[in-house]
Amino acid sequence: MTVDFAAFGGTQETRCAPGAQANGVAALQNAGFTPAGTSRWGMAFICRINALPSPAQDPCVNTPPVNAHWAYYHANTGATAWTYSTQGASAYVPPLGSIEAWAFGNKATPTLTPTQVRSA
Repeated sequence: MTVDFAAFGGTQETRCAPGAQANGVAALQNAGFTPAGTSRWGMAFICRINALPSPAQDPCVNTPPVNAHWAYYHANTGATAWTYSTQGASAYVPPLGSIEAWAFGNKATPTLTPTQVRSA
């Protein structure tokens, strides 16, 4: 699991969520990150990770705007590029050995590649 905080002046943090995961939200939580959903949709839309963006930046009532949301990606075992998730994290079940990634912003992609994350 890797979360790219570059949009907030941070770095990309990589952590492990060992074993089978119930879904992408569980993987995020089991890797030690703290996600928050929206008031209207709950964890169906991840609005914050580790308190970012702040409540002043986004009150997280409805679906985050396209230009300011957490984008969710996957990389299966051996993949060298990220695949944008067509399912929300609460519905997607990551296969064992895969990597999940999150990046914030308009069409944001993680700074590190799956190969770089695996070597970390």
